[in-house]
Amino acid sequence: MNEHSTLTDWLRYQAITVWDRIAFCRRQPHTQVFETTLTQNLVFQFYQLGKRARLGVTVYESAHERRNGNDLELVFEVDNRWLHVPCQCKILHQHNRYGGINHQVQGQLQLDLLLEYATRTGGLPVYLLYNHYSDPTFNESLSEHWKIPIEEFGCSFISARYLKEQLFIDGRIKAPSFSDLHRPHDQSALPFSALTTLLTQNGIHQFIHRYQTNTHPTDTPPAVFLRNELDIDGWDRLLRPAAIGRIVPLRGPTPILSLSGISTSFAPRYRLVFSAEMKERVLYRIE
Repeated sequence: MNEHSTLTDWLRYQAITVWDRIAFCRRQPHTQVFETTLTQNLVFQFYQLGKRARLGVTVYESAHERRNGNDLELVFEVDNRWLHVPCQCKILHQHNRYGGINHQVQGQLQLDLLLEYATRTGGLPVYLLYNHYSDPTFNESLSEHWKIPIEEFGCSFISARYLKEQLFIDGRIKAPSFSDLHRPHDQSALPFSALTTLLTQNGIHQFIHRYQTNTHPTDTPPAVFLRNELDIDGWDRLLRPAAIGRIVPLRGPTPILSLSGISTSFAPRYRLVFSAEMKERVLYRIE
């Protein structure tokens, strides 16, 4: 296929790769795939994208050893400000449940720790879901609703606050299924390619509005930061500055997103920083 690929196309390709990777492992009796592996693979692909295409994406790894490889921080440039999106990654298990959503850290739900972190940092918390689902009837319906191949739901994302409200029943979190979170309706999870909407003010507003409910009228409005307020202390750049271009590791005098200043167990291993030029810029030619 000889065509140019935008960031949206590139995200579609990564989602399809995750869908196929999980499907392959599930067919093999002695092969497994884990959230950490898929997250590391995804981070590496962004690393390669920044290195080869020389675009406005910067990849950082935490300098702290005790960090969770399933946790990410995504940072988007929006009208010369920066939106912080803490992100927890969960895989759909073979029995069709996101069992990891029930995971606790020292007696606290991981979901609650993510929400606490987002509240303290002014972030927009999301869950990044790694999927493969083998119900042909449901998949056909979902694919028809979105007008995209079902494989593009290999990665999807959803509001963490909405998820907490919908799943917290009688003091417990019910582990959702793929169909619970992707049923074709206005508040289902979004395909990975829709991540580009968070590069615009209108897209952020639409994302927040999407997950409004009668009991949860709105998500907490996210904060946006100046570039010099975006704390880089505690993070090691994985790309040389010359490989990216215009984003440089500035340090503000009063860091807002300092790792050391947040007393929470949400501990992201990686931070991905996206400049606004990523949204529709040509990335590379697919042969």
